[in-house]
Amino acid sequence: MTGTTNRIVTTQSFAHLQDQMGYRFADESLLQAALTHKSATTAPHGHYERLEFLGDRVLGLEISHALYHHFKDDDQGYLTKRFHALVQQSALAEIAHKLDLQDIIITDATGQAAQQASVLSDVVEALIAAIYLDGGRQAASDFIFRFLDITSTTSNDSEMNPKSALQEWAMARKLPLPAYELLEVSGPDHAPVFSIEVVLSDSYKTRATGSSKKEAERLAARALLQMVQKKESL
Repeated sequence: MTGTTNRIVTTQSFAHLQDQMGYRFADESLLQAALTHKSATTAPHGHYERLEFLGDRVLGLEISHALYHHFKDDDQGYLTKRFHALVQQSALAEIAHKLDLQDIIITDATGQAAQQASVLSDVVEALIAAIYLDGGRQAASDFIFRFLDITSTTSNDSEMNPKSALQEWAMARKLPLPAYELLEVSGPDHAPVFSIEVVLSDSYKTRATGSSKKEAERLAARALLQMVQKKESL
């Protein structure tokens, strides 16, 4: 399926992904293009960038349409904040992790690019475009709202500024302030991957990677905040 200098992705992986997505492609070349990074040395069906361009617009239209009709009494400013919380890079990268895209994106043999949140979010948008081209608007919309819930995702500080929200959570419970540690910088010079661990206590810590130190810290803070809030709700 891929060239010998590319990271190998099996047909079984493609089938499992489509099961998770809830959509089966009539034209699997669209799926393969959506999952192919430009670092791949051979790409018979092209890379995902053109699809990502289209998918970004399809995603924006579907989310805007849903917000407009659901929140009938809210003004443009409120809708805009909700919109950005739903389509921001971290929200799309979270969808990618749910689909385990980091293990299936076709890249060069190192697979480093597939660990970057920016790449993961772009591939989700490319998948939206691929579904749109293969099955139409309704199929793309079904995929989007399989993973994004406009009624529960808010534009509060925990979405927009998770580092500040995590710090406030810790202070309110008289815990030490979050400590961020750079664990590793990997990947080529032109596309580094930063691995960050954030720690509140022995029981509260997690790690995340990003294409910059700032991005990795933000993603780690967001993941830890979700973890502690989930524990509190149990």
